[in-house]
Amino acid sequence: MSDLESKLRALTPAQRELLQRTLARKRGAAEPAADAQAPLTDTEDQWFALSSEQLARWAQYRLRPSEQGSHNNVFAARVHGAIDPQRLSAALAALLRRHPMLRARIGEHEGEPAQRIQAQVGDALRIVDASGLSQTQLRDRVAEDALRAFDLDRPPLLRACVYQTGADAAVLMIAFDHIAGDGWSYWRLLQELGELLGAAAPAAAQAPPAGGYSQRVRQQREWLQGADAQRQYEYWSAQLAGDLQALPLPADAPRPARGGGR
Repeated sequence: MSDLESKLRALTPAQRELLQRTLARKRGAAEPAADAQAPLTDTEDQWFALSSEQLARWAQYRLRPSEQGSHNNVFAARVHGAIDPQRLSAALAALLRRHPMLRARIGEHEGEPAQRIQAQVGDALRIVDASGLSQTQLRDRVAEDALRAFDLDRPPLLRACVYQTGADAAVLMIAFDHIAGDGWSYWRLLQELGELLGAAAPAAAQAPPAGGYSQRVRQQREWLQGADAQRQYEYWSAQLAGDLQALPLPADAPRPARGGGR
């Protein structure tokens, strides 16, 4: 096998598609037909596998269910001024439509961890009358709701609460399960929510991002079964072989016997 053939075999499906498109443009050929490509969005109500990152999170949840909520991504802030619940609810609904993974139902299908996108989910917003709570009680209530584990069998995997402390004062809390998105997604969702709230019509539907998550899972599995993944595995197995010396990193508190997700 030539060096070129080896490099071509090591390409991921996405890299091969990009290479084909680049060569087609150089030849002046037309782009591949749309119906010959993978679907741009996940098909709703059809099961597909979890990604390797999701599988790791799923295993953590099954091994330590009491700690599941500690993995939530959480945002909380005081709001000075009146909040329009209908506008906020419409903006959250638009966010759920745009990001199918927030509507993912995650469970077991045919004995394996799997997920499927629900076409319809419940309202993500809840309004709480917090006018009678002290600051300590309010802080404890927000923390309790923020770190409450999501029921993965009942999406959405996002919740928002408005704790109304006065006519023009409130605390806004938004949380989503880490199995539906990472830290980068956290900031992206907050940015998009702000844009939706500032739009003239926050309920207007937006097109989902190109390339459904099921396509990414499929590409990841293909890569993991390929030669490049095997080379990576062999390299790191050699690098990490034998007894590894612990790094005496400084810490501001004793390390607990078990991690708490923080």
